[in-house]
Amino acid sequence: MNGAARKLLAAVHIAVSVGVLGTDVVLIALGLAGFSMAPQAVYPAAHVIGQRVLWPLALAALGTGVTLALVGPYGVFRWWWVTIKLGITLALTGLLVFLLLPALTAAAGAASAGESLSPSRQLLLTIGPVASSSLLLTNIGLAVFKPKWRIARRMRRTEVTA
Repeated sequence: MNGAARKLLAAVHIAVSVGVLGTDVVLIALGLAGFSMAPQAVYPAAHVIGQRVLWPLALAALGTGVTLALVGPYGVFRWWWVTIKLGITLALTGLLVFLLLPALTAAAGAASAGESLSPSRQLLLTIGPVASSSLLLTNIGLAVFKPKWRIARRMRRTEVTA
């Protein structure tokens, strides 16, 4: 991939990653609003944002990040910071799919049925996006500062010629 195409891909990756961070901030705001406002409005909105915005953006961030690592100069397993960013992104995507989206679906269903959510369940719907935002900010820090820790390569046997 030439330099211009790689820069375009990097711009798309940055845009969708910032979109994930912005969506997390919106979910934090909705989670906090769920404590004081009508849950019939708040949790269905959070569910729609999670399903229609967060999920596609998270997949796009993962896909563009892996593609950048594969075609770029850093590689996936050459530098620790790239590997750590990949691990964080994979973990966040997994937590999104298996924890946050089902919790948002359940909360939206309960709110639509007129049931009240327990304070601990409401807190969980706020803590998830806060944790996600914190880890995304860690990824941003790793991308900006790029620690110079290389992953050690295997020691190659050198043949001694006599």
